[in-house]
Amino acid sequence: MAKKILIIDNNMKIAGMLAEFLSRHGYDTCSASDGVEGFEAVHKEEPDLIILDLQLADEWGSRFFRMFTEVEEFKKIPLIVKSGRRETYIPVERAVASFLKPFNLLELLDVINKTIGE
Repeated sequence: MAKKILIIDNNMKIAGMLAEFLSRHGYDTCSASDGVEGFEAVHKEEPDLIILDLQLADEWGSRFFRMFTEVEEFKKIPLIVKSGRRETYIPVERAVASFLKPFNLLELLDVINKTIGE
């Protein structure tokens, strides 16, 4: 059974591109456009890994990250964070990896494969 990756990004073009890329490499994907949808998707979809854009509208990316790290049942889900703004990009301690956009999709795939397997 394919591992599932939740992509949380308010830019649906980027989310769609990531989903297509990951699907071609054997992963199931689902997406959410903000933190509220992200929490709902975590409960409904039970993803094996989450890719979170820290630059969601209304600071939901950072808020989601903080809330995510406080909920016990979510702590076991690996998290990869990405940001498009250099001044706000800081590697996040709880994340398995942090990427500054634009990033290399093959590097992202390598981190995903090492984290949850192919």
